[in-house]
Amino acid sequence: MAMGQDLDRQVMLRLMACKNKPEAKDRRKYESTAWFKGLKESAIKYFGCCVLCEAGRTSDFEMKLKKLTIHHRNYRHWFDESVATDVTVLCHRCHSSYHRGHRR
Repeated sequence: MAMGQDLDRQVMLRLMACKNKPEAKDRRKYESTAWFKGLKESAIKYFGCCVLCEAGRTSDFEMKLKKLTIHHRNYRHWFDESVATDVTVLCHRCHSSYHRGHRR
């Protein structure tokens, strides 16, 4: 499936225009796409574990998929994110802590 094919056109256009934090409903739809799932797998392989606390240091890849999440460093490259520059890997605890500390 090509990138974004499983998203409706309106959602995709809103995401492409978004340069800051996207709306939660659009982000949830994006996170259910095949593109995002592939991005998550690539990022976990690239980083290996949570970059803050090193949670997920295991050889069990399925466990890593459950324990780790993707954090966007920026929202400039929807459907063309670079693992090295646009996203990072955090465990759920660190991801929640990060966002709690950065609320405005």
